[in-house]
This record gives sequence, structure tokens and C-alpha cells, in this order.
Amino acid sequence: MEKNVEKIDRRSRGIIVITLVKAFLACWALVLLAGWRVRDPLSIFSFAALLALFLHEAKIEKKAAKTPYLLTAALFSLATVLVKYASVVSAFENSLFRLACILILAAGLFLFYAALLHSAYEALACADLPKLLCREAGKSFPERHILLFSFLLLFVLYLPWFLYSYPGIFDPDPINQIEQILGLDLPSDHHPYVHTLLISLFYHIGHIFSSDINFCIGLYTFFQLCFFAFSSAAVVYTLHRYLKLRFGLCMAVLAFYALPFMAVLSIQVCKDTPFASALMLFVCILTAMVTEQRISLPAAAGFILSGIGMCTLRTNGFYAFLLFMPFFLFLFRRDWKKTLPLPVLTVLVVLLLKGPVFNALGVQKGDLVESLHVPMQQVACVVARGRAIDEEDRVLIGELCDYDQIPDRYVSWLADSIKELIRGCNPKILEERKGDFFRLWLKLGLRYPKDYIDAWTGLTETLIWPDGEYEVAVIEGVFPNGLGLESHPLIGGKFLTKARELLLKLGSFVPLYGFFFSMGSYACIMLFFAGYRLQLKTQRRRLLILMPAFCLIFTLFLAIPVGKYFRYAWSYAVLLPFVFITLIPGKEDKKEENA
Repeated sequence: MEKNVEKIDRRSRGIIVITLVKAFLACWALVLLAGWRVRDPLSIFSFAALLALFLHEAKIEKKAAKTPYLLTAALFSLATVLVKYASVVSAFENSLFRLACILILAAGLFLFYAALLHSAYEALACADLPKLLCREAGKSFPERHILLFSFLLLFVLYLPWFLYSYPGIFDPDPINQIEQILGLDLPSDHHPYVHTLLISLFYHIGHIFSSDINFCIGLYTFFQLCFFAFSSAAVVYTLHRYLKLRFGLCMAVLAFYALPFMAVLSIQVCKDTPFASALMLFVCILTAMVTEQRISLPAAAGFILSGIGMCTLRTNGFYAFLLFMPFFLFLFRRDWKKTLPLPVLTVLVVLLLKGPVFNALGVQKGDLVESLHVPMQQVACVVARGRAIDEEDRVLIGELCDYDQIPDRYVSWLADSIKELIRGCNPKILEERKGDFFRLWLKLGLRYPKDYIDAWTGLTETLIWPDGEYEVAVIEGVFPNGLGLESHPLIGGKFLTKARELLLKLGSFVPLYGFFFSMGSYACIMLFFAGYRLQLKTQRRRLLILMPAFCLIFTLFLAIPVGKYFRYAWSYAVLLPFVFITLIPGKEDKKEENA
């Protein structure tokens, strides 16, 4: 008996010592991350709070799998270190001290995130989430007609923004598309030509009634607004029908789609808005397939149509779809004869459009520079920092663009500057000597890996880290052009102008609310809930519903051209409400457990 008591005491002392070490390392990491002085009283309070957290975690009975929350913690830690390591080590010149800081930061953050995630996941697992989140469908008009109700409400909320910004918000990209429609420029797939054709359709419909270009193009903007409002309403309907989500929570989702930047982006004429709308419909149909565990004929047709929209309205949407295909086919592998034709037919239609059809229409394809802006940005970073480069490599870079201009043109978060420098010199040589440039890129990457990492994080840190200095949806008006397209507000006044300005600025002023205006927060929230579902071992098939978002984020990691444009993240941000799918079990989960 005494020996057992002694063993327990030793074990308890061991747990206390380990907990103290964990709290100390986590506290040290937070001090480095926050830039506090080591004598700052906040470090003592942080240590006490972290000690409480680790003691609580030590008491949790480890029933669920450890790997998911540890993997999630590792990803969060990696993202934080990649974004923040430069500022953490800036106070030290000694390489050994710098390395020690990075290791302490990584280890402490991993321990902190792991304890936080473990505690949060256990709390979620203990809560009766179905009872909290779901109930039987009500009989009120809004619940019985939630699709129509949600669409009309969003339409009414978006309409004043459209009238204030009539005929819409235009940057240089849609102006170029309109020039193609008017025959002032050659048709090109640099901006998705399917989107150009969509604008052209409404332009020509409007031209039947009026020759005013503002009316004709404004007709497309109105359609875009309605399409986005309908797709958002479809998400609310899907969550209400297939998850039995409480009506109050459905209204919270509706409030999410009514956020000011949603309204602005719904009337900003760009490929991202119809792409986001098509993507929402695609995931709605996917949700019906996963929860019902069957593929009806309407669902199959919707999958193909929305999939075509996903693949043709953004280039990275096509790559995201290809990444998604294996996961979809694996989940429905038992019924592969019905499921295999859906993604295959979608891809074939897209290839037919982008190949023979576009060739017949004389549509120019996007150049190779557009596809390789991340490697070009990495090479430019090496040049801009004055690293030693062999003369042969300098000559090769000089054949592509003006070597001496690279340091002045390089911007860490903007790849467009280097792209335009190359386009203004000799972009064709990139296609002629692809092998030579690949060897150059690989050679410099092996020699200067830190520069390559910095160049990549300069473009992607806003995707993996919630904080960042950039404005969201403040764009307004029409980019100057010679087409006669210009801003003609149908409603206005100082009150409306100030109200619009205030609603958008609150995102950088109000805590918590401001996270909705952050690109990185959406990826972090989705990763958090995905880790929770993985940890429970069951119901993992529901993660397929979040896979389009994760595949899209992955493609942006490889090819985002501008790190501070919120619209690049908007397409997966609108999928945030689908995290409810990871919290609510359904009848298909019972089938999985019995299988």
C-alpha cells in the first residue's frame, strides 16, 4: 500500500515538474512573440495563466486521439513562426542566439497551442452540441420558406450599396474585360473568359433597351448581386434543412453574409464574386450528398454545373477542383459507378471550353509569367537583397528583365510589380528556356532558402496569420477609362457616405468583430474545427464538405499574386458557416459506425 502511495506521489511530482517546464517555455515564447521585456509584469500574469491551463490539461482524461490536436497545434505553430520569426530575432546579431530564439518560440508555441486545443476539443466533446445547435423545424413563415426569406432579406440589405455605387465598383481588370466585349482589345483568358462572356451576355441584353453603357454594365452588376445573395441564402437553407440548425443560428449565418464587406464585394465587378457564388452552391450540393449518402439526379446536375463554374471563373479554382477529386471519389468509392462520371464530366467540359472552344473564338491564353509569379518573386527577393549570384545566372535573369530595376521594383507582398517588369521586357524567353530558369530557381533556392521562405511568406502571411495591415472592401467608384463608364450614384448624401465609411472602419476598431475582416482568421477557424472532427475518430466523412475550402487555400499558398487583397481569400471565407457540419452528427454517421 505504501509503495503504491509512493508511486502516485512520484507521478504527481513528475506531472507538476513537467507542467512547470511547459508553462515556462510557453511563457517565454509568448514574451518573445509579444516583444515584452522579461521584467514586464505581464509575463508573470501570463505564466500564472499558462500554468493553470497546463494543470487543467493534465487532469483531462485522454480518451480521444492525440494526433489530430497535436498536428493542428504543429500547423498553428509553424504558421506563427513563419510570420513572426523575423521580428523575434531582430534584436540579436549572433546566429546562435537567433537559432535559440526560433527553437524556443516554436517549442513554446507548440506546447501552448496543444494545451489550448486539447482543452477546447474536450470541452466541445463534453457539450451536448446537437441539443444546443439543433431543433425540429418550426412552422413560422421564415422557417418554412427560409431560402426565399434569406434571399429577400440579403437583397434588401445589398440594394442600397448597389444604388449608392451604381453602376458598380470597377478596378482595371473588369475595364479590360469590357474593352474585349466592345472589340477594343483581343479576347484573352488572362481574366477568366467565361466571366467576360457572362458580362457580355448582360451587356447585350441591356443594349436592347438602352445604349447607355452604364445601364448595360449595371445590369450585370445587379445580376452579380442577386447571384451572390441567392448563393448565400442557399447556404442558410442547406444548414437549416440538412443539419436542422436552429433558426436563431441560421439568422446568425445570415448576419454573417450581411457584413459590410460582403455587400461591397457583391457589387465589385470581378471574377471573385461569381466564383465565390458558384463555390457556395457547389458546397451546398456536396453537403446534401454527404448527409443523405446518395446522389440524386438534380444533385448530380448541380454538382457538374457548379463545378464548371468553380473551374472556369478562377484558374486556381480548377486546380482546387482537381485536388478535391480524389477525396470525393474515395468517400463515395462504394458507389463509384455513379460518382466517377461527375468530376470526370466536369473536367472534360472545362477542358473542352478552355481548349477547342476558346481556340475557335480566338481567345488568347494567359502567359506563363502569370503562373510562375511566386518563383519569380523568390528569385527577385534574392536579387533585391544583393546576394552573390554567378555571372552566368545574372545574364540569364537579365535576358528576362532589367536586372538593375529588380531591387527598386520588388515589393514583398505584391508579385504584380515583378510580373509587369518581366512583361515589359522579354516574357517569351521564359517559355523558350523553361528548363534553364527552373535550374536557376532551384539553384538559388538551395543557396538562399531563407530568402525564398521570406518571399513566400511575404505573399501568404495574410492567409495563415489573422493579423495584418490591409484595408478591406474600401474600394469604390470606377477606374478612369475612355469607355464612358463612370460612377452615377442613384442615392447619396453625407449620412449615407459616413454610414458606409463607419461600417467598414469598425472592422479595424472593434475586437472580435474585426476577425471577420481578416483573411487569415478564416483558415485558422476552419483548421480548428477540422482538427476537432478528426480527433473524435467518427463522423470524419463530413470533413469532405470543408475540403474545397482547404484545397482552395492550398492553391493560394502556391500562387497568390497579392498578399493584401482580401478578395483573394473571400472565396473561401464565404464557406465559413459550413464549420457547423463538423459539430452536428447526423444519420450518415450511424451508417459509418455500423459499417
